[in-house]
Parts: sequence; C-alpha cells; structure tokens
Amino acid sequence: MRLPSFIRKRVPRFLREWKHPHLKTSPVMGLGDDGTRNKRALVSFLTGAFRLRPANPDNVRFSLIGVARGIVQTLNELGYAVDVAEWSDVKFLPRRKYDLFVGHGGINFEPIARALGPETRKIYFSTGAYWKFHNEQELARVSALNDRRGAALQPDRYIYHSEQWANENAEAILCLGNDFLRQTYGKFPTVRSLNNGAYPVARDGGTSKNFAEARRNFLFFAGGGNVHKGLDLLLETFSRVDAHLWICQLLTPEFSRVYRRELEELPNIHYSGWVPMRSTEFYALAEKCAYAILPSCSEGCAGSVVECLHHGLVPVVSRETTVDTGDYGITLEDCSIGEIIRTVEELSRKSAEWCAEKSLATGAAAEQSFSEAVFLKNIRDAFKAVLERQGGDEKS
Repeated sequence: MRLPSFIRKRVPRFLREWKHPHLKTSPVMGLGDDGTRNKRALVSFLTGAFRLRPANPDNVRFSLIGVARGIVQTLNELGYAVDVAEWSDVKFLPRRKYDLFVGHGGINFEPIARALGPETRKIYFSTGAYWKFHNEQELARVSALNDRRGAALQPDRYIYHSEQWANENAEAILCLGNDFLRQTYGKFPTVRSLNNGAYPVARDGGTSKNFAEARRNFLFFAGGGNVHKGLDLLLETFSRVDAHLWICQLLTPEFSRVYRRELEELPNIHYSGWVPMRSTEFYALAEKCAYAILPSCSEGCAGSVVECLHHGLVPVVSRETTVDTGDYGITLEDCSIGEIIRTVEELSRKSAEWCAEKSLATGAAAEQSFSEAVFLKNIRDAFKAVLERQGGDEKS
C-alpha cells in the first residue's frame, strides 16, 4: 500500500529527529512585521516559545521561554521586524537580507552568519558560560565522581558542537549570568551579562511556613544532568547529615544504579522525580523547605534557582550557578563534600527567626534583580549599547 503524500514527506524528518533528537527542523516564524518597522532581524533560538497556546502550563516557565519572547519583544521595540529560526535547525539558511542576526549555540550560527555576509551585524546570545569552560567543568566533575565511587559514568551536559567560531566572529556576546560568568568569556572584547528572570508568583492563599521545621529541609530543583548539577555531591552529603534533601529531577538509570543506597534506603533523602514549577506539588515542597540548593558546575544564571528565589527559598549555590546571593544566600567556595556538609549542618541549626528574615530578603531580591521587568530592561540596554556601538567589556 502506498502511503499518502503528506505522510511520505514527513517520514524522513521523523526518522532524522528520532535518531538525532537534538537536531530539529522548523519553519521560520515572522514576528512584529506590521509594516511600521524599517529594519529586519533574524533570531536563531527557540521557535517553540511562540507556539504555546495560552492554556499550556509551560507558559509559566520564564527560562528559557520568557527569555526567547523577551529578545523578540525587545527587538520589535527597537524597530526590527523579527524572523525566528530554531537554533538546532541544521538545514535552515536565510533567504532574505537582514540588518541583524542574533544566534545561539554552535550548530547553525556559522552557516547562517556566512550566508548573510559581512553587511549583517551579528550578536551571539549565550545561556551559559564559555563552552570550553563548561566542558572542562563537567569533565572534572564526572572524573571526580568516577574516582570516588569506582563508576564509569559519562558526561551528561557536554557541549559537542563547538561555539568557537560563533564567539570569535560575533560583534558582541550577550549572556545570562553575573560577572563570574562574563569572565569565562574573558578573551573576547565585547561581552555583556545580565540576570535571568522569572514571572511573578501568584497563588491563592498566603504562606504560613514553619521555619523551625523548614530549616532542616533543602530543595534540589534542577533540569537535566545529574552529575553536572551536583546531585552526586548532595547525595553523599545528606548520607552524613541530620537534614532532609528533596529531589526534583529526572535520574538516568546509570546514575540511579551508582547511588541506589542513598536514593532508596536513606529516610532523609526523598525523590520526587520531575515536578513542574507552579504546580501544587511544587508549592508544597517550597512550603516545606527553607533552602534551595544547587552545587552545579556550570550555569547561565540558573533558571531553577531564580524560580526558587521567587518562592522565598534561601539559595545555597555554587559560584558556577552565576547567581549572586548578596547578603541573603550562601555561595559555596569550592563545592567539596566537606564544605557542603559544614554548610548544611550550620544552616540546619539557624533559628526560625533567621530563616524567616533571609526568606523575606530572598523574595525581595528576586523582585529587584530577577524579575521579568528587570530582564527586559537589561536586555534592551544590552542590545542598544551594542547596536549604538557603545558596548564594551562590561556587565549590564
């Protein structure tokens, strides 16, 4: 039986994406082309952010959905009609002229930039640290775990597509993160960093957190990469302390086998799997815990931490999360297991009044430095500085 033509046309794409799920193709989306804008920009980032229906629960995810929307909104406000392509679309090449190209990652930045030619201005947008730094950090973490546990785990967030050409040939690099992250791009002349953001937290009823109990509860809320995010360090820590770890992350079978005892036998380690933000279960965990802990080895202003800040969870994070903790949170110096043990034990003994005070300060910092409004202001300032040729080696 011969398949209908519309199915035959989709089979090659389906097979390609099934074999290589990181390589996707998608049509270019035009946004803000109302005839009043006299400039045109091409953004290679996330098209899915503009396809979500209003009722889709993913709309609460600012990072990276709100980031993608904020880039386009800002460029529209600066007078650009914007076309959006998928950053992993290996087949896409531009068919029109553009005044500006904003690209992300090492998969299609170079072919698009070469096709556009020298007359198009080119900006690299990064959601993390310099790619070589990122990979070195991850390899070190995996190697250390394998040495400690006699395991043979592989990297779980490794960047396989070089971003070097994009970094070297972009007019400027805009990146999510703080000054620490900006310094990982130290060899490049024009780098501006800015904080990630989160949408306002709105739920029925207030919070009545019992900080006397919550001070012994730590929430690990993270995306993919069990070793990259430092879960191994936390499992080894909480196997030795009188405090509770609540895990919201999907685990690989290989990682679960290495840490079977900690995950299955210890009464103070609780595995919840993937818990969507702003869900009933997430709110319950945010109410139970006083702290959000993330000893990651490389992040671009970790979106999961920013989300937790808006729930008043006091951050306990590595410097590599590139989230400044001010005087309300804790930045770990080296993420050694010994340091994390000492930190968890000290925080577990803090008074309920101390925890409540730091929680309030955390929520205030979230509004002041990690909100949607602040992100939009900072990304606008960054684009303007570069496009008006006022950029430099500075943090926005």
